Amino acid sequence: MKREEKKQRWKVEIPIEEYPNDYIEHCKKLYQINKDLVGHLMVWDNIDKVSRLEWTEFWKTVKYKRIRFRKMVPVKYRKKHVNMFEKYSMDELKKIYEDVNIGIVTQHFINCLSKFDNQLIIDTDDENAVFWELRGMESAKERINNEKYRSKKEEYSLHIKVNACEYLHNLLDENENAHSEMYDFVINNLQYASVEDLKQLLKLAKDGFVIKEKGRKSQNKKVFKYDLEHNLLNTYPNRNACIDAEQISKQALYNVLSGKRKTLKGFIYEEEK
Repeated sequence: MKREEKKQRWKVEIPIEEYPNDYIEHCKKLYQINKDLVGHLMVWDNIDKVSRLEWTEFWKTVKYKRIRFRKMVPVKYRKKHVNMFEKYSMDELKKIYEDVNIGIVTQHFINCLSKFDNQLIIDTDDENAVFWELRGMESAKERINNEKYRSKKEEYSLHIKVNACEYLHNLLDENENAHSEMYDFVINNLQYASVEDLKQLLKLAKDGFVIKEKGRKSQNKKVFKYDLEHNLLNTYPNRNACIDAEQISKQALYNVLSGKRKTLKGFIYEEEK
C-alpha cells in the first residue's frame, strides 16, 4: 500500500501553463549540453517538436534514473561585498521593502548562502541565468507537490524558493528591468550582502524599519539613595554605579526601584524619572 501511495504522488503534475514561454528553448539548450548523458532516454526524433509537457516528463525520467546534469558553467563565488546600510538610507530601504517580494528574495538568499557560503547566487554573465531560476522554481514545485520534504521548515523554505525564483526569473527575463530600481537593488547589491546584513534587513522590515534604541533607558538614569526619613544620602549616575558602590546585586536594586520592595538594607532607592 505504501508503495502504491508513493507511486501515486509521483504522478502529481505541475501546471504546464505556469511555465514561462522560454521553457522549451532552455530545455533544448540543457539537453544539447548533456546529450551524451541523457540522449539514450530521448524517445522523440526531433527535439524541436517536443512539447512542454513532454520535456517535463523527460526531465522527471532523467531524475528518476539519478543522472546528474552537467552544469553550463562552474560554480562562481562573490568577488565583492556590499554593505547595504552604507549603500542605502533607512528611508530608501523602507520604501523598497514595501514590496513583499523583496522580503521573500532576501530570505531565499539567506537560505542559499547558509548552504553554499559566499557563492554567487545569480551570475548575470551566464546567458542561461534565467533558465536556472526557472529550473529552481520547477524543482521546488515538484518537491512540494510530491511531498518530498522532511519537515514543515523545509516545506516553508521550498515555498520561499518557488516565489523567489519566479520573481527573479521575471526580473532577469524582461529587458526593460535591466535599469530598474529593483533590478539594481536585487541583482547588483542585495545578492552581495553578508548573511548578517540580510538577516538584519528582514528584522528591520518586520519592525517597519523603526530603529529600537539599544539597551535600557534606565542605564543612563540617576539613582538616589535616601534614609528612612527620606533624606538624600547619595546620588549615582546610573544603576551600575550604584550596584558597585553599595555592593548590592542587580536583582536586589531592581526589586526596590520597581516597587517590589520598599527598602534595601534599611535604605530607600529611587530612580530619576
